[in-house]
Amino acid sequence: MATRPEDLPPADEEARLAESVKRLLADAGRLARLEATLARLETQANLQAAGHALQRMALGFLLLSAAGLLAAAAGLVGLARFLGWAPALAVSALGLGLSGAWLFHRGRRRLRTTSLLPQRTLARLTAASAEEPAP
Repeated sequence: MATRPEDLPPADEEARLAESVKRLLADAGRLARLEATLARLETQANLQAAGHALQRMALGFLLLSAAGLLAAAAGLVGLARFLGWAPALAVSALGLGLSGAWLFHRGRRRLRTTSLLPQRTLARLTAASAEEPAP
Protein backbone atom coordinates (compact mmCIF):
# COMPACT_ATOMS: atom_id res chain seq x y z
CA MET A 1 0.00 0.00 0.00
CA ALA A 2 1.40 3.37 -1.01
CA THR A 3 1.83 6.03 1.61
CA ARG A 4 0.32 9.40 0.80
CA PRO A 5 2.27 12.54 1.78
CA GLU A 6 -0.45 13.67 4.18
CA ASP A 7 -0.18 10.31 6.02
CA LEU A 8 3.55 10.67 6.62
CA PRO A 9 4.88 12.11 9.85
CA PRO A 10 6.27 15.66 9.43
CA ALA A 11 9.90 14.48 9.85
CA ASP A 12 9.59 12.07 6.92
CA GLU A 13 8.09 14.79 4.74
CA GLU A 14 10.93 17.14 5.57
CA ALA A 15 13.51 14.44 4.87
CA ARG A 16 11.93 13.66 1.51
CA LEU A 17 11.73 17.35 0.64
CA ALA A 18 15.37 17.85 1.63
CA GLU A 19 16.39 14.84 -0.47
CA SER A 20 14.40 16.15 -3.46
CA VAL A 21 16.01 19.59 -3.15
CA LYS A 22 19.43 17.97 -2.84
CA ARG A 23 18.86 15.92 -6.02
CA LEU A 24 17.51 18.97 -7.83
CA LEU A 25 20.59 21.03 -6.94
CA ALA A 26 22.90 18.17 -7.96
CA ASP A 27 21.11 17.87 -11.31
CA ALA A 28 21.30 21.63 -11.86
CA GLY A 29 25.03 21.59 -11.11
CA ARG A 30 25.58 18.66 -13.45
CA LEU A 31 23.60 20.45 -16.17
CA ALA A 32 25.66 23.62 -15.71
CA ARG A 33 28.90 21.62 -15.98
CA LEU A 34 27.65 19.86 -19.12
CA GLU A 35 26.63 23.17 -20.72
CA ALA A 36 30.04 24.65 -19.90
CA THR A 37 31.75 21.61 -21.46
CA LEU A 38 29.55 21.88 -24.53
CA ALA A 39 30.29 25.60 -24.86
CA ARG A 40 34.03 24.90 -24.54
CA LEU A 41 33.88 22.20 -27.23
CA GLU A 42 31.85 24.44 -29.53
CA THR A 43 34.30 27.30 -29.05
CA GLN A 44 37.18 24.93 -29.77
CA ALA A 45 35.47 23.81 -33.01
CA ASN A 46 34.92 27.45 -33.99
CA LEU A 47 38.58 28.25 -33.34
CA GLN A 48 39.66 25.29 -35.45
CA ALA A 49 37.39 26.42 -38.30
CA ALA A 50 38.83 29.94 -38.10
CA GLY A 51 42.35 28.48 -38.01
CA HIS A 52 41.68 26.43 -41.14
CA ALA A 53 40.32 29.51 -42.90
CA LEU A 54 43.42 31.49 -41.90
CA GLN A 55 45.71 28.69 -43.11
CA ARG A 56 43.98 28.62 -46.48
CA MET A 57 44.19 32.39 -46.71
CA ALA A 58 47.91 32.37 -45.86
CA LEU A 59 48.68 29.64 -48.38
CA GLY A 60 46.63 31.39 -51.03
CA PHE A 61 48.40 34.63 -50.23
CA LEU A 62 51.82 33.00 -50.58
CA LEU A 63 50.95 31.36 -53.90
CA LEU A 64 49.40 34.53 -55.24
CA SER A 65 52.42 36.50 -54.07
CA ALA A 66 54.81 34.16 -55.87
CA ALA A 67 52.74 34.27 -59.03
CA GLY A 68 52.40 38.01 -58.75
CA LEU A 69 56.13 38.47 -58.31
CA LEU A 70 56.89 36.34 -61.35
CA ALA A 71 54.27 38.13 -63.42
CA ALA A 72 55.49 41.49 -62.16
CA ALA A 73 59.08 40.62 -63.08
CA ALA A 74 58.04 39.55 -66.57
CA GLY A 75 55.82 42.60 -66.97
CA LEU A 76 58.51 44.89 -65.64
CA VAL A 77 61.05 43.65 -68.16
CA GLY A 78 58.50 44.03 -70.95
CA LEU A 79 57.43 47.51 -69.85
CA ALA A 80 61.00 48.63 -69.35
CA ARG A 81 61.70 47.97 -73.03
CA PHE A 82 58.92 50.39 -74.03
CA LEU A 83 58.68 52.94 -71.19
CA GLY A 84 61.99 52.83 -69.41
CA TRP A 85 62.70 51.48 -65.94
CA ALA A 86 61.19 54.21 -63.75
CA PRO A 87 57.66 54.21 -65.25
CA ALA A 88 57.72 50.41 -65.51
CA LEU A 89 58.52 50.13 -61.79
CA ALA A 90 55.73 52.59 -60.92
CA VAL A 91 53.13 50.66 -62.93
CA SER A 92 54.25 47.37 -61.35
CA ALA A 93 54.11 48.80 -57.83
CA LEU A 94 50.61 50.12 -58.45
CA GLY A 95 49.41 46.75 -59.72
CA LEU A 96 50.91 44.88 -56.78
CA GLY A 97 49.54 47.39 -54.29
CA LEU A 98 46.01 47.13 -55.67
CA SER A 99 46.19 43.33 -55.67
CA GLY A 100 47.42 43.26 -52.08
CA ALA A 101 44.70 45.65 -50.91
CA TRP A 102 42.03 43.54 -52.61
CA LEU A 103 43.29 40.32 -50.98
CA PHE A 104 43.54 41.95 -47.58
CA HIS A 105 39.98 43.28 -47.86
CA ARG A 106 38.57 39.86 -48.84
CA GLY A 107 40.34 38.13 -45.95
CA ARG A 108 39.11 40.72 -43.48
CA ARG A 109 35.54 40.36 -44.73
CA ARG A 110 35.67 36.58 -44.37
CA LEU A 111 37.04 36.79 -40.82
CA ARG A 112 34.22 39.15 -39.81
CA THR A 113 31.66 36.40 -40.49
CA THR A 114 33.52 33.88 -38.32
CA SER A 115 32.30 33.89 -34.74
CA LEU A 116 34.33 32.35 -31.95
CA LEU A 117 31.39 32.38 -29.54
CA PRO A 118 29.48 29.14 -28.93
CA GLN A 119 26.38 30.37 -30.81
CA ARG A 120 24.43 27.10 -30.62
CA THR A 121 24.92 26.80 -26.88
CA LEU A 122 23.96 30.43 -26.31
CA ALA A 123 20.85 30.02 -28.46
CA ARG A 124 19.83 26.88 -26.56
CA LEU A 125 20.34 28.58 -23.19
CA THR A 126 18.40 31.64 -24.35
CA ALA A 127 15.53 29.47 -25.58
CA ALA A 128 15.52 27.49 -22.35
CA SER A 129 15.43 30.63 -20.22
CA ALA A 130 12.57 32.02 -22.34
CA GLU A 131 10.55 28.83 -21.72
CA GLU A 132 10.85 29.08 -17.94
CA PRO A 133 7.78 30.58 -16.32
CA ALA A 134 8.28 33.88 -14.53
CA PRO A 135 8.13 33.57 -10.71
